[in-house]
Amino acid sequence: MSLWRQLSNIGIKTGTEPGQVRHAQMTNRMIFISICLGFSYVPMYVSIGSHEPLYQNILLTIFTGTLYFFSVRSKHETAAILLCLLLMLHILVVSLVIKGGTGRFYLLEIAVLGFTMIKSARTSFILFLLSLGAFFAAEFAYLWIEPMIVRSKEDNMIVYSFNIVLIFLGGLYLIYHLKRTNDYFSKDILKQKEQIEFQHRLLEESNREMKDSIRYARRIQSAILPPSDRIEKFLPQFFVLYIPKDIVAGDFYWFHEDKSENNQFYLLVGDCTGHGVPGAMMSVMCLNCLNRSVIDFNKKNPGEILDKTKELLLEGLKDSEHTINDGMDAALISLKANPVSKSVSLEFAGAHNSIWIQRNGEIIELDGDKQPVGFFEKAINYTTHHLELQQDDMVYIFTDGITDQFGSEDHSDKNLKVKKYGARKLRRLVNMISELSVHEQRTAILNSYLAWKGDLEQVDDICMIGFRVKF
Repeated sequence: MSLWRQLSNIGIKTGTEPGQVRHAQMTNRMIFISICLGFSYVPMYVSIGSHEPLYQNILLTIFTGTLYFFSVRSKHETAAILLCLLLMLHILVVSLVIKGGTGRFYLLEIAVLGFTMIKSARTSFILFLLSLGAFFAAEFAYLWIEPMIVRSKEDNMIVYSFNIVLIFLGGLYLIYHLKRTNDYFSKDILKQKEQIEFQHRLLEESNREMKDSIRYARRIQSAILPPSDRIEKFLPQFFVLYIPKDIVAGDFYWFHEDKSENNQFYLLVGDCTGHGVPGAMMSVMCLNCLNRSVIDFNKKNPGEILDKTKELLLEGLKDSEHTINDGMDAALISLKANPVSKSVSLEFAGAHNSIWIQRNGEIIELDGDKQPVGFFEKAINYTTHHLELQQDDMVYIFTDGITDQFGSEDHSDKNLKVKKYGARKLRRLVNMISELSVHEQRTAILNSYLAWKGDLEQVDDICMIGFRVKF
């Protein structure tokens, strides 16, 4: 068994994939078996005095032995192809030279043999066709071509019997090998299936834990966002449209009551870099910086608040090795009611974001500065805009989640090019619905957005707040 194992493993390198190892081992074994078969025919041919087949058989055996030259160099597929071609040629020549015999039936075994030794399905199939072609050629020679050598019936019976025994044994070995190969690959497939199922269970468990963590993060983020009743205390008629792209969001809104000033409060919508978990982490940092700006550093002016928030954020993101150039776009307003004059003063500062005030059928737009709350090469102080609000003005502050959404008016038309919702479309919609109640406005904006998006993926987080001014 040790010699058989050594012969089987000639030229097989460590790390060769299992399937290739099986093909290489079969090639080495068939070379050895072919050599043994060649020598086994020698005594029979000598005993019946059949010299021409004897010489041909010796030559075949010698040529077959040289195929180990390819195996030693790990070229097992080349050796397998040459072995099949040599055997086909030998059997075909014998069938043409000698009348009768059952040697041509070896060709049927050779037709199957290629599939056991050669990895390439295409090459195996070509050898299969060649073997069948050689078999039918030998069968044609048996029926129609006059042989060069005619043996006696007794000699033919000896050769027939010898061939039948060897063909039968060869067939048994092929069946045994195919069964072992099938069992081997069945076990390998079963093992791989078990590994895949195990990895799948690990992934499912990891995915479940990750989703549970993100859902818990959503609860934390929701707890950080201001509750509606706090805002409603100052703005009885308001709505919030907040749609995260993922479970957690980079968009957020912030509310702060200035208790040192009567009837003054701040309201901000922010759009942090990214969305999902990275955006949510940035939003927590930005919320902390905003709170510190107004509580620890007592900033009152919206522009000054954004300046201080940027400074604190950059300090928090600074690292010994590199600086993270992330931040947020924001629209921050300060509202202060004057009960004596029955007026509301609005102050606004923005980072890339604007605010809209709908008044008497027209929209007043206050533009923010073209810089983020974060790193910016040509940074300047944020501009604070002032405006006296009038009774029944509608104020809208929002991030770019709605305007950047891709979609179309008619999703049934597959040829219609998708485009962004855009600020112009949102402006027209706001103008049309501004007289409705704030809850009806929220519904109208949401329905318009969903109709535009259709089945397309949501591209960004959405955050929009609208309120009606009431003295």
